[in-house]
Amino acid sequence: MNNENSRLSNIPVSSKYAGLWIAWNSAQSRIIASGHNFKETYQTAIAKGEDDPVLAKVPRSDVVAETLYLYQLLRAVGKILGLSN
Repeated sequence: MNNENSRLSNIPVSSKYAGLWIAWNSAQSRIIASGHNFKETYQTAIAKGEDDPVLAKVPRSDVVAETLYLYQLLRAVGKILGLSN
């Protein structure tokens, strides 16, 4: 099983997968399975004929929004304190 999630971090994923595990084909060109846990998603990908799926957990949409808010807040505090440009 391929586990190169760092390559996937820049690939946009539909919001319908928010909070789910997804499996990409080995070429990482399309999502072939999704599920609520790693095992279910992996087994579905294997059953669909993919020998080396790449699995990743998609953040929930509310977590992404909170993370973006915290990032923006920290940048603003950093500017106030003179820690960033």
